[in-house]
Amino acid sequence: MHITNKVGIYILSILHLLVDGLCAYTVFNKLYLYDSFIITTIVFILYNILAFSLQPFVGLLIDKYHHEKVLLNISLIVLIIASIVNLPWLIITIMLGVSNSIFHVVGGIYTVNYNKHKMTYLGLFVALGATGLALGTNISNFIMFVIMLILTFILGFIINFIKFESNINKNLRPIKKENIKYLLLLSIVVLIRAIMGSACKPSVEVTLIELISISVGISIGKIFGGILSDKIGIKYTTIITLTMSLIGYFFFRNNLVIYIISTILFNTTMPITLYLSNNLLEGHYGLSFGTLAFMLYPGYLLGSLYTMLNLSIYPLICISIILSMIVILYVNNKQGVIND
Repeated sequence: MHITNKVGIYILSILHLLVDGLCAYTVFNKLYLYDSFIITTIVFILYNILAFSLQPFVGLLIDKYHHEKVLLNISLIVLIIASIVNLPWLIITIMLGVSNSIFHVVGGIYTVNYNKHKMTYLGLFVALGATGLALGTNISNFIMFVIMLILTFILGFIINFIKFESNINKNLRPIKKENIKYLLLLSIVVLIRAIMGSACKPSVEVTLIELISISVGISIGKIFGGILSDKIGIKYTTIITLTMSLIGYFFFRNNLVIYIISTILFNTTMPITLYLSNNLLEGHYGLSFGTLAFMLYPGYLLGSLYTMLNLSIYPLICISIILSMIVILYVNNKQGVIND
């Protein structure tokens, strides 16, 4: 049985939805049911630290020692066990966070090694996580949970017949000090994206379906961003989509349709930042993916704090989008120099 790497990317993308969906479902419908504020708080903090903040270190280890296929299988097995077995809440939290972290890094490595010159596949892999997270968080339907479990098992089995390893470069070059500066700049863009995702909500009440539609919009934006960037380039994609999202967010947050379109446009830069980061850390793709993912949790917290302080959203929209545009265009312009 032989399955092409391209099909493998599609499978990894669907698995991304399932992994994030199962993690969110288990947290909200199992761990958050404890009648204890302390337990709920520990679960929230510990899970997110392990799922996001652990990724750079996981990436660093995988870049050095590899064994991607083994780790991918372990992550999926651990996730399934944590989702269905009645274990102590702390053990479940650790298992979910670690398995989530490993899956994301391995999936990112496989995706970039399939075709490091295309952003389409990067956008495809990272896209569906937002949709999975929304489904797992907001829909406490046991049948949906069972379907996600079965699909995770089936696709996790099929993925073993895809020979990703043949494309992985195991001869790492040292990371240039100059590139670290540009990587930190890209990390700021990811931090901004997370802050905006947490703080910049529509100014109208939304239903459950509309809330999930916004998450689907985030997924569409990442896919669209990869495809568009491959067609017209990073420069024009960044300028066009971020400018249009700035106008939509600033003037039309009271219109849900325009808000979702703006969300699609704003998230087009996700595969761009990953692509630029991968160029900076040539061969160190696990560290690249993990470093950017690291910024998502603090960004979410800062966005939540911004909302709690009841600050005006308009300065945040302007500063965030304009700064993101400047940083991406600057790093992209330096890209030819970076890799000499």
